[in-house]
Amino acid sequence: MSNFRVLMLYPNYQHEMMVPPALALFSALLKREGHTVDMFDTTNYKLDIGFVDSEKVKSANPEVIYNNVIYPRDKFLDTVSRSYAVIIASLGDISPNTILDAIRANRPFILTRETGLYEKLKDIALMVDPENIDDIAEKISMLCDPVIYETYRGKVARFTFTHTWEEIGNEIIDNFKSLL
Repeated sequence: MSNFRVLMLYPNYQHEMMVPPALALFSALLKREGHTVDMFDTTNYKLDIGFVDSEKVKSANPEVIYNNVIYPRDKFLDTVSRSYAVIIASLGDISPNTILDAIRANRPFILTRETGLYEKLKDIALMVDPENIDDIAEKISMLCDPVIYETYRGKVARFTFTHTWEEIGNEIIDNFKSLL
C-alpha cells in the first residue's frame, strides 16, 4: 500500500494534559507502517462567534445562563454535576466526552446530530442542527419545561452503555486493517 498522510484532529474540550491513549496507539500503528501522521490539538482555541442567539433564549427563559469558561477537570466535573443541563451544539463532535460526563452526572443534554455517538445517544438527547440557531434556541426552551426536563433526565438515568478499552482497541485495529 502506498504511503498516505493522516491528520488527527483533537478538540481537547476538557483540556487534558495528555493525548488519549487511543489516538497515540492509532498514530503509532500508522507510523510503524510508514505513514505520515500529524496531530492538530485545538486546546484553548476559542472563538466567540455566537452560534446561539442567547438573547432570544434569555428573553423566553431568563434563568438560562451561558457558560463557556474553561475549568480544570475537577472543577469542570463539579460544574457539570451542578448544571441544569449541558449543551454541545458544535459542527462536529466525534467523541462527545463532555456529554458522557453529563450522562454520568445524570444531566439532560442537547447535542448536535453530527456526533460520533449519534446512534447510541439519539433516544436520550435533544438533538439539534448546529447551523440552525432557531432549532438550538427551541431545544433550550424545551428543556426549561419541567415535564420535558424530567422526561429527559429519566432517559439519561436509565441509559447504559459499555465500551471497553479492549473493544476500542479492536475497533482501531480492524479499521486500520481495512485500509490495507
